[in-house]
Amino acid sequence: MGIGYFWFFGGTVMLMTIQMAKEISGGGDDFSSVGAVLMAWMSGGTASVICRRHIRMNVSVAGGVLMAASCAALAAVSMASPVFNALLMAAGISAALFLVPLNAFFQDRADNDKRGDMIAAGNLVDCALGLLAVGFQYAMMLVIPPSWQFVVMGILSLFMAWAVFRFSRAASGSR
Repeated sequence: MGIGYFWFFGGTVMLMTIQMAKEISGGGDDFSSVGAVLMAWMSGGTASVICRRHIRMNVSVAGGVLMAASCAALAAVSMASPVFNALLMAAGISAALFLVPLNAFFQDRADNDKRGDMIAAGNLVDCALGLLAVGFQYAMMLVIPPSWQFVVMGILSLFMAWAVFRFSRAASGSR
């Protein structure tokens, strides 16, 4: 579920950047360029380097907490501020920290003869949550401004960090 949440988070925030680009540009000619800049700021990732020799689930928990903190900070600053772009990048890096150990754990725990089936099932969940992200962000867009959308995403991210923490504690005792 955590890996699927990564795709849900990424899809939702990506759609939020489109909404924000439209608001910042007023829907004018520079709408596309503003959207591209915001999405570019969200990319990033260093988790593969941290986890290259050992699966570190605490990195995933930290990533989830940092996703929540990034969202809280994004809710508090102006979309037009350069600080906003840096925080958007922090959210992207945090999401990568959240994903990489979960993905490695998921693949490591699968039996060799079932690994392909597990990956396929995981991809199906990822796609379903990606579709859910579209409807979820659309519903949020109708009722709350982007700043509050970041608050919602921060709360969800904190919950997922807690769930991964609980799961990792239970899984470490089972091996």
